[in-house]
Amino acid sequence: MKALKYIIILAIAAAMAACGSDPAPMKVSRLDRAMQAYKDAPDSSRQIISDTLSAEISALFKVLGHTPAGEAELEWWSGSDEVAVFQPDADKVFPDLAELEATLGRIYRNAAREGLRLDTLRFASVVYGLPQPLLRVDSVMLIALNHYLGSDYPGYSHWEAYKRAGKTPGALPYDLAAAIVATSHPMACGAEAPTLLSNMLYEGALAETRMRLLPDPDEAAALGLLPEEMKFMQAHLPQMWMEMAEKKMIYDTNQVTSDRMLSAAPSSPLLGSTAPSRAGRYIGHQIVRAYMKSHPGTSLAFLLSPEFYSRSATLAQSGFNPAKPI
Repeated sequence: MKALKYIIILAIAAAMAACGSDPAPMKVSRLDRAMQAYKDAPDSSRQIISDTLSAEISALFKVLGHTPAGEAELEWWSGSDEVAVFQPDADKVFPDLAELEATLGRIYRNAAREGLRLDTLRFASVVYGLPQPLLRVDSVMLIALNHYLGSDYPGYSHWEAYKRAGKTPGALPYDLAAAIVATSHPMACGAEAPTLLSNMLYEGALAETRMRLLPDPDEAAALGLLPEEMKFMQAHLPQMWMEMAEKKMIYDTNQVTSDRMLSAAPSSPLLGSTAPSRAGRYIGHQIVRAYMKSHPGTSLAFLLSPEFYSRSATLAQSGFNPAKPI
């Protein structure tokens, strides 16, 4: 009997340990290093690169505008200025991607726990001169490491400060989680153009999803805000919301309005343009948080559905009151 009891205790302990253990990392192929090595590699190694990374290579060359990706194209890219300039610095900042691979494993594990479906993707690190830090091509997500080399990286010195602010290694997990979720659950476009409110609710849902899927999340980072910008938003939420109401902004369907309120920019068009960039993201997330408080148990899948972000009734049902902290 004692032996049986001991076995049962061990089995329960093992089960509890398995439930609390970290999930298996998800592989990120170092396509950036493979491309750097290609031009000087022997034919046998070139063939291995071409065979093992065929899907990733195809995705990269689609965005570069060179298809098909034959030996000549691979050799050309291997000796390109972009690879020569960015790859040494990418190697210094990202000597390995173990932490990122572990984070990806947690994102998918946490999504499954939340009942949120995410597309199964292949991930590959690259360097290139394109403006998009993350690009999904079919079932491949390209991660441009040269976009995350640090806000003080000399190569970014010609950019405005607001653009440099998000170019840090710490921003990559948040951006990657958002890209996976947004491409798995893109905003549904109906017959009518979405309102600013709909865009804000969708962006707020994305921010909430990032916070639920990432370990030790930070709201400011999930919204793409600096700490001082976050403090401004918190201090001036009632005034920003009042101005939006007076100007009837939330039902504006002009995409320019949404871009100015949601995208990275020198500032948001509120409070005499003193409001920091992405004020719409912050306010949208506060509405999402208020809705979840009023409707406990709301799933991430619902927040990312048009039944949530496209209904004007969502705002009233949230009970959002900018004068009361959530």
